[in-house]
Amino acid sequence: MDPARSPGAQLPQRQRFMEFVQTASTCDALCQRENAALRAQVHDLSELLAAFDLCEIEDAHLSAVRDRAFSRDITPDAELLQVYRVERQLQQAAVLNDLEQPSAANEHEHVSAASEQDESSSNAESVGGSLQLRVEILELEVANLHLRHDLLLETEPRLKTPAAVEEVEGHSDTMKTIQEHQQRITELETALATEQVRNAELEQQNRRYHEAEKILAEYSQSR
Repeated sequence: MDPARSPGAQLPQRQRFMEFVQTASTCDALCQRENAALRAQVHDLSELLAAFDLCEIEDAHLSAVRDRAFSRDITPDAELLQVYRVERQLQQAAVLNDLEQPSAANEHEHVSAASEQDESSSNAESVGGSLQLRVEILELEVANLHLRHDLLLETEPRLKTPAAVEEVEGHSDTMKTIQEHQQRITELETALATEQVRNAELEQQNRRYHEAEKILAEYSQSR
């Protein structure tokens, strides 16, 4: 958007649409930066979980929260997400074509298109809300880990003694459990990163639907 333009100035429909596309691209870039920060946070979380496992700290509540968050099936499948992407591209192309070559379509067609966008937008908001719920659960787990960080610092010197080292090496079952936990941590990290990306994509799609709906409504009124 041009900062020098006066607030009340009216732009051609095509230019307004291109500004919308540019704004959407900027949102994509910002979401990528946010996802990178979230992945870094998840990496720190995985290191904390690994440290707790090595220290043989058992916490039933923490394990239950982690397992519940990981097993919650609320993510859309890849095919549905691809359908939304294709639909968004088709709608964007159709709007741009209408702006370049005004057709004789009546107002009813524009209303129908806006209704379809409302329905798709509602679906995206519903899925995005579910993904956000799962992210909040995982963030709660991070908070619990921070509360137990002091306990880790207190137990670390004890575990460095020769007797403690021999005890850990002598328990093969304990080492097996640690390996299983580390594998679960990796799966949890991957799942959270994937959900953050999907959530960001759905939020972007939702914003673009609203923008396209607004453009269609204004275009219908100007005809």
